[in-house]
Amino acid sequence: MRIRFLLLFTVLLMTKMSWSQHIEHQHSIQHSFIENKGQWKNSVMFKSKFNGGNLWVEQGRFLFQLQDYSDLHNNHTQVPEKIKSSEAKERYIELLFWGANDVDEITKSHPTEAYYNYFIGNDESKWASGVYGYGEAVLHDFYDGIDMKLIENKFELKYEFH
Repeated sequence: MRIRFLLLFTVLLMTKMSWSQHIEHQHSIQHSFIENKGQWKNSVMFKSKFNGGNLWVEQGRFLFQLQDYSDLHNNHTQVPEKIKSSEAKERYIELLFWGANDVDEITKSHPTEAYYNYFIGNDESKWASGVYGYGEAVLHDFYDGIDMKLIENKFELKYEFH
């Protein structure tokens, strides 16, 4: 009887362990969430790069800046007579979170080893040094009682509500 109980317990434990899920993210400095330390307008919390553009995380919205430099790349090795177009194409797409609160508290984790320095123009108030990127950030109380978690995993950006 004791052996049966032990065997049943072991089988149940193994089954539970096989159903559990462990997610380990691998973060990339190129795609991390770069904090705003005054180098951008106040509504911006983070900027992240992705293949094809930038993501601006702002109060109550995501702003996707889509960029297409294919004409410039194709023309790079062409002789001037064969260049058809040298335009950089750019589009903006806004994802609004209606009813979102202004976020005052942010928990950042998985900082990048390297940091950025921004010396924008002659206005020293727009200069920022020691600006880190983060693999994850939690925007607390994004909605009443609900946090938003930003996650960068190699070349993918995603968000979750908790």
